[in-house]
Amino acid sequence: MIFAIPSAFCFYYAWTFAVQEFDSLWSARLFSFALSYITFPILTWFYMDESPFKLKTLICIMLSFLIILVQVVI
Repeated sequence: MIFAIPSAFCFYYAWTFAVQEFDSLWSARLFSFALSYITFPILTWFYMDESPFKLKTLICIMLSFLIILVQVVI
């Protein structure tokens, strides 16, 4: 409860900066989705002891990196 309002303001400002940087709402959304999928296998490996080194997970991580590459370069 204590951190809800400050974190909401931080999220709002971070989102507006991302949209301004990419000049598109969809680019910011895809970028944030790709970052969230890259961090999820790492956190599940650390906290839940699930291996991220399965073929399906590695392919999804690679696709997330490709999404980030497309959003940043193009």
